Amino acid sequence: MALAACRECAKEVSTEAPVCPHCGVPQPCAARGVGIRTIYCRTCGKPVNEKAEICLGCGTRPLSGRAQCQDCGAATTPNQEVCVKCGVRLKTLLATDERGVPIEPDFLGVSEYYRREFVKIHETNEAYKGKWNWAAFFFGPLWALTKGVWLAPVICFVAAMVTWGIGGMVYWFIFGARGNYMYYCAHAKHKQAPI
Repeated sequence: MALAACRECAKEVSTEAPVCPHCGVPQPCAARGVGIRTIYCRTCGKPVNEKAEICLGCGTRPLSGRAQCQDCGAATTPNQEVCVKCGVRLKTLLATDERGVPIEPDFLGVSEYYRREFVKIHETNEAYKGKWNWAAFFFGPLWALTKGVWLAPVICFVAAMVTWGIGGMVYWFIFGARGNYMYYCAHAKHKQAPI
């Protein structure tokens, strides 16, 4: 078995190995005369094989992020469509729903109703806060806790204690009106929204 130095970490790697087992960077495969195209992970910027499903640097799909250019590795912004350093059109691989409509990676794992609401909230840069949610209204804090929303139920409980229950009753209307937005913040942004 012929060995060569990895072009990234300089450790010994078989010339037959398509990827270095030490750092995960694709190797030129000289023994087979095949070159592997390297792209950069859009989340962490590490070089990956263009056919790789997962980046060994951060564990995400290479084209699922929006922080780096896939061609040159330069930093990008989430709304950027073209890399200002190399001029290539930025690619993002998103999951799709049953109709083929792209889903943001953070919107996976929720029902179709919430996915549609999350997409609307996201597309309007949070100007749209979601429509009335009857489940959130009727079940209030219990609904919120099942969705990973914990700050709003705490505020509801404190408001109820301080105002002899009136503040808690008012907060149930807030759950109905802003429940979808609270859930969006907890699920997609990993932060708690009080209203």
